Amino acid sequence: MTDKPVRPQARKTSGHLIAFEGLDQSGKQTQAERLLAAFRSAAAAVGCTPLQAAVSFAMSVGEIDAAVLGVTDAAQFAEIIAAAAPTLPLDWYRPFAVGDERILDPSRWPT
Repeated sequence: MTDKPVRPQARKTSGHLIAFEGLDQSGKQTQAERLLAAFRSAAAAVGCTPLQAAVSFAMSVGEIDAAVLGVTDAAQFAEIIAAAAPTLPLDWYRPFAVGDERILDPSRWPT
């Protein structure tokens, strides 16, 4: 057993707007997990990957000057570059708006 704190683990797949495990202590589905599932489903319904939809959002918002995206290899970098074209109207993202600090603030994510 270790005394180190357990950190939420980012999932390996690309395109997450919310990238932490979505189960609360009771095992019930959290708001974050429901939003992520809905986002993935909605992206698929319009023929986008979650990555394409996420990058499209960042590129469509005039107030966003730059987005920082991490990659682990050249293939991920190429995937992000290929997704870098706004394709969805901003209204498409409205159902995924989040104001809950428990989701927005990583220091409040379950450990």
